[in-house]
Amino acid sequence: MRKIWFQIHWFLGIFLFLFLSLAALSGAVLSFEKEIITALNPKIYNKTEEKKSFVPSEILEIIQQRYPKGRVMLIMEDKEAIFPIARIMQPGQKGHESMFYAINPDTKEVTLLKGEKMFKFMDDFHRRLSANVIGKEIVAFTTLALLVLTLSGVYLYWGRLRHRFFASFKIDFRKKGRAFLYQFHCAIGMWLLPWYLLMTLTGLYWSYGWVTNTFNFIAGVEVAMKHGGHGKKMQNKGKEEPQIPVQRFDEAWQVFANSGITYEKAMMMLFVKGKMVSINYLDATSSHPEAYNAVMVDTREKKVAMHKKFEDLPLGEQLAKSMVVLHSGEYFGRVGQISVFIASLGMGVFVITGWMLYLDRRKKKKRQMEKI
Repeated sequence: MRKIWFQIHWFLGIFLFLFLSLAALSGAVLSFEKEIITALNPKIYNKTEEKKSFVPSEILEIIQQRYPKGRVMLIMEDKEAIFPIARIMQPGQKGHESMFYAINPDTKEVTLLKGEKMFKFMDDFHRRLSANVIGKEIVAFTTLALLVLTLSGVYLYWGRLRHRFFASFKIDFRKKGRAFLYQFHCAIGMWLLPWYLLMTLTGLYWSYGWVTNTFNFIAGVEVAMKHGGHGKKMQNKGKEEPQIPVQRFDEAWQVFANSGITYEKAMMMLFVKGKMVSINYLDATSSHPEAYNAVMVDTREKKVAMHKKFEDLPLGEQLAKSMVVLHSGEYFGRVGQISVFIASLGMGVFVITGWMLYLDRRKKKKRQMEKI
């Protein structure tokens, strides 16, 4: 059995090394997307300057003038930004390709955030290798292969783990050649094992529909319907939906602002459920960047009809809504984020040492054959 798992381990590692490296390196960059975007846009994320006013109808009008065919998915007020931020889907783009723009109500400028295009490409590359369906399937299989590599590596290293557990995490730099490479490969693997398991298991959540559906079923989570953004016309089974009055968003925002809710970031989703407008927000106590609290505003009654705190959700639903930050490590704070970053970069170490061990093994076999 050990020999079989060894063959599987080296086969997957040797033939998928390129895809493993590309997925890991792009993931390392994505780990600090928010921080990099903030650093690239100092004129927008500037706490020293006075914040501009936030009136949804004004923001929509400015965007409509600049991008008449664009669809606004959401409008956001971030306490760290001096301008309102809008997510806009341009003609020909899909929902996941929409980007964030800063809106200056005074000058009526609509500015694409620096770094958005790069990170959209990086995200698409990480998920699909920028090759649509084929790329998505390759990434999905690579994610599954990484899980097999991780578990088979533990199995192959189990003898040392069982007898000398703590020594299994140490690297003896006095060793040379193959002995050093093997110990280095295994010890680094043990240090990064929890993060690789986390990255692969959460990665599989997006890779295969049956994994997503199974998790959601166990967690008791309903799959949310996808909503479009604000636009002149929206198609739904060949029928046109009526234009949403923009003043309804102004009324909803005013109700939210006067409700006494304190927030660090608030997003108004530009779709309306009957008379309800949805606003999601983070406050100072939010446990992570995706721990959004949900508010539904009744624009006819001009009151908050529903206020659901993230921490009040069932554990399964909390985890489902936290998949992105679990995958990036942000769920565990800065330590988790840095650990996932290191683990992603560390994939290159496994590729290099794995190849060196493989080539050394082939060289030894060749010498043995020559002796015969």
